[in-house]
Amino acid sequence: IRSADPGEVQVWPIFVKEKQEDAEDWLEPIDSLGDPAVNLATRIATEIKDCVGKPLPGTGEPLKYGDILVLVRKRDRFIPALTRMMKDMGLAVAGADRLKLLEHIAIEDLMAIARFALLPQDDLNLAAVLKSIFLDCNEEELFELAHYRGSNGLYSQICKAADQENEVAHDVAHRVLPFLNDVLSAAKRFGPYDFFAWLLGVEQGRKKILARLGSESEDVLDAFMDEVLAFTHQGGTGLDVFIAELSKANPEIKRELDLDRDEVRILTVHASKGLEARVVFLVDPCSAVLPSSNLPRLIEIEGADGKSDLFWTPRGAGKLGPVTAAIDTIKSKAEGEYRRLLYVGMTRAADRLIVCGYRGPKDPKHDYWHKMVTEALEPTASEITDHDGEIIGHRWVQKERQPVPLKEVKPEEAHLSFTVPEWVSQRANVEAPLPRPLTPSGAHALIDRDLKQGARPAFEVVEDSVSGAEFGIVMHRLLEILPPIPQIEREDAVQAFCDRLGAEWSELQKKQLRDR
Repeated sequence: IRSADPGEVQVWPIFVKEKQEDAEDWLEPIDSLGDPAVNLATRIATEIKDCVGKPLPGTGEPLKYGDILVLVRKRDRFIPALTRMMKDMGLAVAGADRLKLLEHIAIEDLMAIARFALLPQDDLNLAAVLKSIFLDCNEEELFELAHYRGSNGLYSQICKAADQENEVAHDVAHRVLPFLNDVLSAAKRFGPYDFFAWLLGVEQGRKKILARLGSESEDVLDAFMDEVLAFTHQGGTGLDVFIAELSKANPEIKRELDLDRDEVRILTVHASKGLEARVVFLVDPCSAVLPSSNLPRLIEIEGADGKSDLFWTPRGAGKLGPVTAAIDTIKSKAEGEYRRLLYVGMTRAADRLIVCGYRGPKDPKHDYWHKMVTEALEPTASEITDHDGEIIGHRWVQKERQPVPLKEVKPEEAHLSFTVPEWVSQRANVEAPLPRPLTPSGAHALIDRDLKQGARPAFEVVEDSVSGAEFGIVMHRLLEILPPIPQIEREDAVQAFCDRLGAEWSELQKKQLRDR
């Protein structure tokens, strides 16, 4: 169909882990130590920043974030490194399709706040709360609060510094203390669900998290609240019990990435089946096809009589011949699946495929993805150089063609960005209690009262005449109706009740009813 279009494949050099001396400055970020996954993430983010908005040869349409797909073999440290790097550069990224719930920074902040509410004396956890999105203290402010506390706990020092203006950390303590006290108070008044709902709603936690981390956090927060709600529905009580059970389960969530959003998607090759993108980055970690640690310890082998037996597979030497043959069969199947995934990853690209990767200091002995693609394309590929003339990769083009002029793209009329409604951070109105249910045998008076619209109660007398027995029944009914009504409105409610009693009731009887 597109035989005339210039499809392109780029192969970047593998980023290799190099041995480096430990940094002398302990404040220096870990990323600066030359992690190859971080270095590759930096180059991919830079490439995306440079190519977005430019036309691809043969189409003439500007490249958008949603036209880019990053495929990985496994979910490891590379995904958070790339996501963080892209966000630092201001690029639109949808984040990973799967992630551990408790490993997301927003959930880590919520859990730290909950642990502080249970044990304010935990200084290390309190420091995490101070550094969280809710309080956003920097290193200098945290140092001012913690360094001069002496034998006091960190929370005690904050309370002391907030009360004494001559303290070094007075301003910081005065800013963070109200929130900490509110957290301690809320943990005593609320159950787990109401506690976290208060954090995300009244304290505007959801708004702060989305502003800092982007729309990716929306799915994470919803999944977390689903876990809290499920815990509540199962009869769970207590913030400490919830934290313990969630920490033990450590659930993994699957995010449904919205294809209509103009964001870079990061997926595993296996999860990308059926998808396509104009530009695809295929990231190879160069890891083993089937590590020995993943081999089954018990292998089922069929004998000559057709019966199957289980054999223990010791590590290293000492394996029986049939066991070795069975292991070779398992490895062969894994190798076939490994090559099929490479095919899936390469065929996701519609216009441009970029094969890249990272590895440890030792060159793998097996044929990994990057090596297979390089050996196949390098003989007919051309070199890619940077501004200084340094080779930064190889490029293979199916058919050369002059770029088509950039087409004018009209902005989408119905493109709406996600905004958090104002009512999310507002306190909900206290609803009036429901009226008591009426029973046919005792329905001598009916009430129709709507406090929201300011309507007065309406009552209807069913009996045709007033007797001493009926007077007592109506009095008893009135005593049942009045308790849910606020004290300040009860006098008006009694008056409205009497006004509806009808002509059978004399003014004297109504006055007696009101007086009682």
